[in-house]
Amino acid sequence: MVISRVGRIGAAVAMSWLFFCVTNIVATAQPATSTDAAKQPAEAEHEAHHTNPEDSLPAGTKILHEKNYAGGKNPAQTLDFFVPAEAKSHPVPVVIWIHGGGWHSGDKKGKMFLGLVTRGFAVASIDYRLSQEAIWPAQIYDCKAAVRWVRAQANKYNLDSKHIGVWGGSAGGHLVLMLGTTNGLKELEGDEGNQKFSSDVEAVCDWFGPTDFLHIQEQIPKTDEQHKPKIDAMSLVGMLIGGPVATHEEQAKQASPITYLTKECAPTLILHGDSDPIVPLQQSQEYYDAAKAKGANVTLHIVPNGGHGAPGFTGEVVTESFDFFDKYLKNNDKPQPKRHTNRKSGIAQ
Repeated sequence: MVISRVGRIGAAVAMSWLFFCVTNIVATAQPATSTDAAKQPAEAEHEAHHTNPEDSLPAGTKILHEKNYAGGKNPAQTLDFFVPAEAKSHPVPVVIWIHGGGWHSGDKKGKMFLGLVTRGFAVASIDYRLSQEAIWPAQIYDCKAAVRWVRAQANKYNLDSKHIGVWGGSAGGHLVLMLGTTNGLKELEGDEGNQKFSSDVEAVCDWFGPTDFLHIQEQIPKTDEQHKPKIDAMSLVGMLIGGPVATHEEQAKQASPITYLTKECAPTLILHGDSDPIVPLQQSQEYYDAAKAKGANVTLHIVPNGGHGAPGFTGEVVTESFDFFDKYLKNNDKPQPKRHTNRKSGIAQ
């Protein structure tokens, strides 16, 4: 079998950054030790000089850094944008990457998604306001503003504004599911930039994101102190919604993707490890069951021996995610999902 140079580059970018990205999802959700801090400058310098995957992108790729998508100056509301050379000849679909980190850490600097550029996608990687700066629903306001920004740039960069997908892991997985289930829901739009454009998305790839904050605590396995996960999921949820779920049930419901499921939700691929110690597999399983009951287009792939990212999330899982976007975003003749108009959730504000 002959593999093209572009294909080799895409595979190399995906594989070389897979471990960094999936472990960053977990590691950024906890403070660094003094030993970690001592290592960071040397590691950062090594990456900058020797392993920058942007250097391996195909010739003609347009790279934009630190673009503010909300119309202001907040550095938390910025994105990096990568447009393939193919955009010079025809409109290209777009995938937006949303990082994890428990909604209180992490950033847009992971590069696993760059393999999509070699497949002819434009890719945006976004930052958003973290929970220590603003509580829910600021995070979904920002994500929707980023989608609107992409659509606003369609003519400038020759983007296919009818084919925009979103991909994220952990907290980012939660946010992409929210985007896919709330197309047309005015109460979660926010008032950030490019209001005349739609924030609808056409495809969603979720890696082990939580789906139902009202029930997640009862699904977390009970363990002794010695075997407790280093990340307290319920503490992170409380930071996101402004307090414990027990006293913030309306906020927890509003922030749960399972609340908004309809048969018109964007096509969705969910990948979740069967040994995830942070977000219980049951979260994705119950979401999948509820989505299928509604008639939604959703696929669940349970990753054998998969954790919260590594182990289990190999290059094959990355390729499966890439193939999903090929299927739903590259066929320009494919009928688009029915878009909602002025939906209301019925949840108290």
